[in-house]
Amino acid sequence: RPGPGRWRRSGGAGGRPATGQAKWTLHTRLATFPTPAVGSIEVVDALAARQLLPGIYNAYASAQLGAIDRPDNRWDHELGLAEAPGRPKWHGQVAIHRSPTGEPDGYVRFHGEENWVDMRPEHKMFVDELHGSTPAAELDLWRPLAQMDLTASIQAEVRREHEPMQWALT
Repeated sequence: RPGPGRWRRSGGAGGRPATGQAKWTLHTRLATFPTPAVGSIEVVDALAARQLLPGIYNAYASAQLGAIDRPDNRWDHELGLAEAPGRPKWHGQVAIHRSPTGEPDGYVRFHGEENWVDMRPEHKMFVDELHGSTPAAELDLWRPLAQMDLTASIQAEVRREHEPMQWALT
């Protein structure tokens, strides 16, 4: 135990991190979303996503304290359109959320992993990134992921500590 005057701070002001993050696992067979959807979801290919995602992300990030800008070329790596040195090429799907007026206001990048246990599907889905410019858009993006056939769980590794989705489930 340090004596008087031996305490050190690390991690910036106050010794705390500037932001927090959490890993969330949603067991889909136990989760239901009782509220109705407020928009529509559409799965798009990587080229269409490349056109839409930067604008959606910028709208999301402008409302988030501490959100960082993304260089334009990062999108090519995130969508598997280009390989980044030292990183495997991303293989997954992208779904876009559209508001009731048809404007794109959210997206999710995800990929799956097939897993069978005792001849029963226990497939996992991994949320690589999920952002919406409104909480309603984010909830609408979680809903179809949780309802995909054969998917037993969804893992989201880099999410907020206080994820709004948790309060919308029954």
